[in-house]
Amino acid sequence: MVKAIKFQGKRFLFFKIIALSVLLVFLFLQLKKLNFSFDAIVLSNFSSLILVLFLMPLNWYFEWLKWKEVVRFSGDKPTSQQRYHSFWAGIVSGMLTPNMLGNFLGRIYYFKRTVRFIITYLTLLGSFSQFLITILFGGLALVFLNKIPFGYSLDQLRFSLLCGIFVALVGYFFAEHIVLKRRTRTRMIEKIQENGTITIFKIRSLVFSLFRHLVFTAQFVLMLHAFGASLSWTLVLWVWQVYLWVTMSPSLILGKVFIRDSIAVVVLMHADLGLEPMSILIASFLIWVINLLLPTLLALFILKQKKTND
Repeated sequence: MVKAIKFQGKRFLFFKIIALSVLLVFLFLQLKKLNFSFDAIVLSNFSSLILVLFLMPLNWYFEWLKWKEVVRFSGDKPTSQQRYHSFWAGIVSGMLTPNMLGNFLGRIYYFKRTVRFIITYLTLLGSFSQFLITILFGGLALVFLNKIPFGYSLDQLRFSLLCGIFVALVGYFFAEHIVLKRRTRTRMIEKIQENGTITIFKIRSLVFSLFRHLVFTAQFVLMLHAFGASLSWTLVLWVWQVYLWVTMSPSLILGKVFIRDSIAVVVLMHADLGLEPMSILIASFLIWVINLLLPTLLALFILKQKKTND
């Protein structure tokens, strides 16, 4: 059984590397057509850049609320310090994985073995709720814009996305019935029901993910505005489409830093927003610095202080 699991893991990694390689070649060919120039970069609205920075704590506040729900529904009673430091440890481990999926690795270290499984499961559900919100808003963007940047049939893509959203919704709300054995599922649900139902947890995670996605959107829109883009509903829709393609793309490490920036350039140049490719690239990179790199550095400092005090 163990060998079979390891083989499946290696095969999945192999196909992921192949998919990532294909994506990188495609992005390279798309970016090669564009004219990148540092001389074209103009920061025209500095106040918008400052607003992006101020929104960063709000972004992570909604993730903190999701984490509090995970701990509460797990049935464990950690100290405030445990809950606090495990959250920061999750930022560090999540930083190294696509879409923050590895955040549970840093978090479970602070909890007893008896609750690690349920915390891991609920944390992954919380991450999946963010994925679900992203593709829902991305789907809305496709409907309202009626445009995509990659030359595919929009009708076929809409149908595929609609099917994908349906499957994702079913998978989200019935995940434990699909992936867990009956005995494991029963024990876990009994534990969760001491504080509510798993459906309540899922709905709350979706709500917090929704608000976090709106903060993401505001940050990216403001960052593009800082480099000269006009604020408009259309810009919001294109940002949702960027997040859709980034979320659907494969990656291995560092939160898709290169992948995300490249996709942002390809998508937003197709949007014809009047921005230079280098401005979009820098704007996307700064979003990563503000939303991921800075919180990770702060987390490392906090955890190092804790270790020193211990």
